[in-house]
Amino acid sequence: MDIHEQGHNDSRSWQHVAHLDQLKNPGSIVVRRDTPPSVIIVRDHQILAAYINRCPHALIPLDDNHNDVLSLDQRTIQCAMHFAQFRLEDGYCIYGPCAGDRLKRIALRVENGLIEIDIHSRF
Repeated sequence: MDIHEQGHNDSRSWQHVAHLDQLKNPGSIVVRRDTPPSVIIVRDHQILAAYINRCPHALIPLDDNHNDVLSLDQRTIQCAMHFAQFRLEDGYCIYGPCAGDRLKRIALRVENGLIEIDIHSRF
């Protein structure tokens, strides 16, 4: 999603999770929810995406509770357990035990500088 694009869809229920300026560029944040799983939001230039914080290989959180999911070079999402790497733009696994699989994407939008996710996405 282009970070300047604003999503408008009345059939969704949007929940504010962060301010866009809280998210480094490139950077990531983990949004803890009342009930698991948490959600990760990643940003790199014009890429802004949200995914369920769950590795498709081991079904565990990608961040291992350290609130960062980007690889050292900040070019991919990296699982803290098995170092699987996923593309930022689509969550596709390019390296590791789940190569060829992908992360579950969550709908998001930016409204007036607020990052919002669709709370009715299937978690």
